[in-house]
Parts: sequence; C-alpha cells; structure tokens
Amino acid sequence: MPREIRGITPRKSKINEPYKCFVIASEGADTERIYFQEIQSHYQRTLQIKLVEISFLERKGEEERRKSGHIDILKQLDAYKKRFQIDKQQDEFWVVMDRDSRNNPLKNIDKIAQICSQKKYQLAISNPKFEFWLLLHLKDITEFTIEERQEILESKKINANRDVLEKLLSELLQGYGKSKYNVEILVPKIPFAIQQAKSLDTKPNERWSENELGSRVYRLMTSILEAITSTPQS
Repeated sequence: MPREIRGITPRKSKINEPYKCFVIASEGADTERIYFQEIQSHYQRTLQIKLVEISFLERKGEEERRKSGHIDILKQLDAYKKRFQIDKQQDEFWVVMDRDSRNNPLKNIDKIAQICSQKKYQLAISNPKFEFWLLLHLKDITEFTIEERQEILESKKINANRDVLEKLLSELLQGYGKSKYNVEILVPKIPFAIQQAKSLDTKPNERWSENELGSRVYRLMTSILEAITSTPQS
C-alpha cells in the first residue's frame, strides 16, 4: 500500500505503513517494473521487511504503455504526489530512463534533468539502457574488449528482435525477455553491480556523455539498501 490518499484522515496506527517510500517512474513498461517489484518482494520474503516500499508507477492501457515520452513519465510522479500524502523528509521520487542516444538526444536529457532538479525528483540514467544495469550484476565489465564495449554502447543489433546486450543477458540468465527474466539470480549480486557502476561513474556531477557506458541506477539501489538495513525487522 502507498501512502494515505490525500483528504483521508490518517490511521492512528502506523505500524504497517512504510516509513519510507521509493516512487519510481520509468519509460520502460516491463523490464524495470519486474526488477524493482521483485527486489521488494525478495526482501519482504527473506528479511520480512515491511516498512520500506517501492512503488513502481505502471502505465495503464496499451496506448499509454507504448508511450515513451519523458514528460509523460514526470506527469506520473506529479499525479502521485497530488493523490497521496508524502513524507517530504523520507520519501524519494525517481525517474529511471535510458540514455539511448538514437532516440533521446541531449536536449531531452537536459530538459528532463532541469525539471527533475526543480521538482526535487532524482534521475537515474543508464547508458545505453536499463539492461546494462542488469549486466553489471553478472559480468565484470573490464573483461570486455574495447570493441565489445563499443557494441554494447551502440546496442548493436544481433537480429531484428535482439541486440548484443539482450543476447548477453539471455546467456547469463539462461533466458531473457523484456517481460520475463529471473531477478532472483541478480539479487545477491546487487553489491557487485553497485561497485561496478560507481567505478564507471568517473564524473558523478555531470551527465553521461554519448561515449560512456554506465548506469546511475546504483544511486537508487544504494538508497534502497540503506533504508532496508536501517529499518527494524518485524
């Protein structure tokens, strides 16, 4: 359950209410949703953590799911804030998006970053896309040659339906599809993914350039893990 709906008298007991919510909006319809929902489910099952919530804002309806407009993503977060009571000291709002230089020019990145800064939304960009964050769990990036890294950066197509990054994930996860893959394999490797992503983030105060592999999803996951480890277990 998310925070209380605005206009409703808060319940006296907060014992079952998440003390911290991470509200995530993403241009991806399935891959990101599967990852973050399974992360929350995993920790609830294994650690019985109930006071940290990850709210992934899904786009409803086929037409809306096909949209990848970044302004529409920001509107999702705006709508959530209007509907629910927010703990401004605790709750975090995140935009998870791909660098994707083919379809997302720098002017788009600049505009989104500016709006996020104004609204105090945090931005987690992956270059070239979210699947690279998944790969960071599974493979030491230093083992790739310069040519292989360039192919990943360019999302080189293997065939009409799959690029080199998706092919790698399929091999490492014993199967991969945007709407179905095994997140449980990734969970124990999250610290390794964070470590790798931080090492790639050589200019943390700047945005990713078109020529740099990386993912700032590590910042979101670091915050989530810190909240989980600091939350009393039931």
